[in-house]
Amino acid sequence: MSTKITLAPTQPIGLQLTAEERELLLDLTTLDDELRSRIQDAPVAEANVMFTLDEFFRLSKAIPRKAKKPWERKNVKKLAHIPERVAGLLKMFEETP
Repeated sequence: MSTKITLAPTQPIGLQLTAEERELLLDLTTLDDELRSRIQDAPVAEANVMFTLDEFFRLSKAIPRKAKKPWERKNVKKLAHIPERVAGLLKMFEETP
């Protein structure tokens, strides 16, 4: 049986994002201002962008599952693996009650 790592509700975890992934995320209209600021403010030299567990949930929901326009398909495909990576992190961590 595996145990999860317990975190304080405000303790962030790093998610590795490429420069291209960051740009695509910032172009999403479904991304809230707090997440947008978090991505914009993250140092470009560092691959990790720090998010809390709550922000991970919101980030996953902001990424569209299907493209609404034909030219969006490749961008949606490039972002599709981010919720999978987030799900992997969420399996490893839990917030303190």
